Amino acid sequence: RPNFKRLEQEGILFTQHYASGNRSDQGNVAVISGFPATPISSIAHTPEKSQKLPGLVKILKNEGYASSYYFGGQLIYGGIKSYIMSNAFDNVYEMEDFEKHYPRGKLGIHDEYMLQEHLNGISKLKEPFFSMIFTVSSHSPYDFPREKIIQFASMENEYLNSVHYADRCLGDYFKQAVETNWYKNTLFIIVSDHGHGSQRNHSVLSKEYRKIPLLFLGDVIKDEFKGTQMARICSQIDIPSTLLHQLNIPSQEFSWSRNLFNPVTREFAYYEATEGIGWISPDGYFVYHRQMNDYFQKQISPEKEEQVIKTGKAYLQVLFQEYIDY
Repeated sequence: RPNFKRLEQEGILFTQHYASGNRSDQGNVAVISGFPATPISSIAHTPEKSQKLPGLVKILKNEGYASSYYFGGQLIYGGIKSYIMSNAFDNVYEMEDFEKHYPRGKLGIHDEYMLQEHLNGISKLKEPFFSMIFTVSSHSPYDFPREKIIQFASMENEYLNSVHYADRCLGDYFKQAVETNWYKNTLFIIVSDHGHGSQRNHSVLSKEYRKIPLLFLGDVIKDEFKGTQMARICSQIDIPSTLLHQLNIPSQEFSWSRNLFNPVTREFAYYEATEGIGWISPDGYFVYHRQMNDYFQKQISPEKEEQVIKTGKAYLQVLFQEYIDY
């Protein structure tokens, strides 16, 4: 990922950042609403609940921001469309809204074409603006239109090649973006919707599988912070509060989200583990799976075990109660 490594020098990389869930609908909700993924059921599948969630777009619209959302596939997947539409984006674009001549894979339009559409589209938006693009090429079946050059002795070769392709597309996007007149006023946030297997073969329940990139970059970041890394344990749900604090916009609606640039913010990351919970903190880490009725992994010192496990269980209990109450 040479282009991503280059972009790291233009911003702040969060090196202990974890996905709240393991599906795209959960990732969208975590990023936009700061609401954690729940085991067993996703709030995006229940529109009468998800439309009650807070949303970055709703907040920014009140501050005069134009907005747009781009997806190269079909938003009907995973209940994402109803959730996105309830968030009041000014414009929402998916595969069928674009020209038929664009090369497409089984999931939709390839990243290089969608990123170009996004670049062209936001250049027409009135500033200030908030725009999101959700790409498809690094999702199976990995039928992107470029040569596959990575060869590991791994079942994840196809995925690794798709990420290499996505990285190339990202590099081309920023080479063009930096030439626009809005680039100097724009903060870019690059984040995955969820984790994925790799040549290291980590279990889907493990924290290694759930670890994903989060990068804030752009000319709006002060020079002394460009190229820095932050190792605080965090999650996708922390993006709304962190972003709004930098804009001096109240963020109290996002009760699950934390400002990662506040030095006294407590460090931890929660993730749903299919039918269980993953909990990561400086004091220890555990994954509990209900079907196993046991801990899949547990790395906690004996003197802190009770406190760490009780904290994780309490978090999940309060979260599930709020999910039920919506």
